[in-house]
Amino acid sequence: MNVKERYSELFQLYSQGKSTDVIAKKLGMNKGKSTSSYSLPSGRNNRMLNNKSLLYGIGTGLIAGAVLLQLMNAAVAPGGAAAAKSSLTGQSLEEMDSKQIKQIASQYFAVYNKEEKLFTQKQVDEAVQQKVKEETDRLAQQASTPVKETYILVNKGMTSAQVGDMLFQSGVITDRKAFEDEMYKRQLNDKIVAGVHVFKGPQELAQVTSNLTTP
Repeated sequence: MNVKERYSELFQLYSQGKSTDVIAKKLGMNKGKSTSSYSLPSGRNNRMLNNKSLLYGIGTGLIAGAVLLQLMNAAVAPGGAAAAKSSLTGQSLEEMDSKQIKQIASQYFAVYNKEEKLFTQKQVDEAVQQKVKEETDRLAQQASTPVKETYILVNKGMTSAQVGDMLFQSGVITDRKAFEDEMYKRQLNDKIVAGVHVFKGPQELAQVTSNLTTP
């Protein structure tokens, strides 16, 4: 038998909003030793005798209240902190799975999986500075590297296939077939200008064909 079943009448009165004094009288808790065992010296304030009922009632009320409070505490929170429930799910932490716990925690905190690698602001700043330095060094190296110049001598009457072969061997183009197709598509085969043509650095096909057909 639990506490509520053992003192069912007491809890019923308490739920009805009865005061501790009424509960004590209803349950007969005011019966027992009286203040008759307490004798006042003769000649003292006889008015205190008239107040013995008041004093007795206060004492009984305090005792009943203390007993009631202990019973209510024992019945309402038998499990202590371990029985705490989530106000959102009505479940204890032991009853919830990781997804539910994460969902509740995400309402108040930034939640990450333990597999995710987190960085401090200092680490992020250092990584950004390193990337900036690497890119700056790369651009500086490119700027310091002299641009390769390639000279091609085109004789009068050479075909686009012959010119394309020289351009391929010198490294100006990487695809002879694409060069010949471009010259044919733009109808430039008979417009190649004889002479020395200079190509600086990597060239797009449009730049190469423009160079070859410009006097």
